[in-house]
Amino acid sequence: MIVVTSSLLISMIKNLTLLDFNFQVVLCTFCMYSILLNSFCSNNISRDGRFFYLMKTYPVSPKEVILSKILFCSISSFVSILISGIAIWATGQLPFTKVLAVMIISIVLNFSIICLATRKDLNTIKHARGSENPSSTNFVIFLGLVFAVGFTIVAFLLSIWLKTMLNVSHGNFIIFTILFVASLIVLAFALLYLFRKLDNKYKEIVP
Repeated sequence: MIVVTSSLLISMIKNLTLLDFNFQVVLCTFCMYSILLNSFCSNNISRDGRFFYLMKTYPVSPKEVILSKILFCSISSFVSILISGIAIWATGQLPFTKVLAVMIISIVLNFSIICLATRKDLNTIKHARGSENPSSTNFVIFLGLVFAVGFTIVAFLLSIWLKTMLNVSHGNFIIFTILFVASLIVLAFALLYLFRKLDNKYKEIVP
């Protein structure tokens, strides 16, 4: 799906503008699909149902319980990103270095979303019910769209600015660096949000 969508968008933009925005298009479709396809992370806590209370009796810390859930989702996310990246490279839409750059940014953003969604689910759940938490699911979808569109717009504007104002024809490294730093800032915020008073919140949840 990512390959087909990005291919159609690349062809359309080239026909309309005669410019090469392949990196930006692939980045947008990559981030959007990879985040939305991993929206199951939005129910990391509520999915357990009554088993969640049983886990609280185990001799493990709240951080270990939460991180184990995040790790499972992160592995699944990484595998889907890796497969998509190989498909994009194999179809010749981007060279290997650009595909690698898109994958790195997507991995960081996906991990950030997983952390944010897991804590959101923990915060909003009132009792473990073994079903979806609509609030967390909507939260993940909204953030996924915001990050995908936001990072793509920044990449488009940087590319145009570097080519027209600074006459830099090969500014991909600059664009990647700025986007990577931005994704790290998002990750830092996600980790702060995840671990802020985590132990207290974990213990507050009772049947």
